[in-house]
Amino acid sequence: MRYLSVLAICFALLPVNLLAESSNGGLPWPTPNWDRELALLAADQLNTEPESDRLYSLASQAAGPELLQALTALAARPDWPAPAREAVLLRFTRQLRQLPPFSLDKAVFNFLDSYQSQTLVAHDSIPGLGVPLYPIRAAAAGVTHHWTRQQAALEATMLVAKDPLRLIETYANSQNVNIRAGIEDSITAANRSDIQALLDFALPQLSGKPRLTGLLGKLAVAIGNRQAFADVLIHGAGHMLVEVTRQASQQFTAAELGDLLLSTIDSASPSTAALVIGVLAPHSLAQLDVSAALMRSLNHPDLGSTAALALVQWGSDDQREQLEAIAREDPSSLAAKRVKAALALNPGSRNTGLQQ
Repeated sequence: MRYLSVLAICFALLPVNLLAESSNGGLPWPTPNWDRELALLAADQLNTEPESDRLYSLASQAAGPELLQALTALAARPDWPAPAREAVLLRFTRQLRQLPPFSLDKAVFNFLDSYQSQTLVAHDSIPGLGVPLYPIRAAAAGVTHHWTRQQAALEATMLVAKDPLRLIETYANSQNVNIRAGIEDSITAANRSDIQALLDFALPQLSGKPRLTGLLGKLAVAIGNRQAFADVLIHGAGHMLVEVTRQASQQFTAAELGDLLLSTIDSASPSTAALVIGVLAPHSLAQLDVSAALMRSLNHPDLGSTAALALVQWGSDDQREQLEAIAREDPSSLAAKRVKAALALNPGSRNTGLQQ
């Protein structure tokens, strides 16, 4: 028993040892040096906003050397406690989003991007771990992301009509989510004719460039082009199909959503069809052709379970009676098993009396 107790203590201490010695590049993790409430109180005792505004004024005037000198002096200011100094630095860093992209002096930005926080408070879940109360480096990274997105949007605005090939290639080849988001911001705000021209240009490339799925789906939704969106569902791929299909469910009419669902079942991959059934069935299941298609899909090797769930969750009383009849008349069939499984997964549905 003594050996078991020793082992238990060792295992209990293992996470602490790993945290202290085996992580953070082999160096001990920082420990808290301020109480959170006391640090906030120390910062609140001083009027810090005018100082951050003064720094931002220098930044907006492109006064790089003077601004760097002011930041360096602030970071070492002896008459202000660390929380007050860092409250100024954090507010100033966040204000930089208002500047034109990447207009700040590089040396100034490097100062913020490499700043080592002096106000460390206990992590919410790991009390022995010190984390910055004023995350200046994280805020600087956020500014970079914001500027990257803005810059991409500005460039896309110029390219959408003049050089669509370059624009599409940039979007398809970029690994940077901020660049892609910036392009989306710009294009979806373009005029209808430019968006349609871009769709006409890019849709034939979609099968070979699945990264275009999100962009082209959003463009089709933005101008309400149901056929273009159907092409995106049929030829697109990837996680963005979920987002753009949800957007479509709020844009198109119930009849248009029903047509999209039917064309997807007929022509898209089973995984896409299952996704579209799950998103669009609640909006289109009242249409007879849609409910009939889902009834026929109960025996489909890939779509049957999704169809059964959709019919059970969102179907009418008449459709439920049809499902009950399928389950009773041939209880050993694949369709009946799927119906009963769907009913079992939806305890809110009415009791059918079917044997599970």
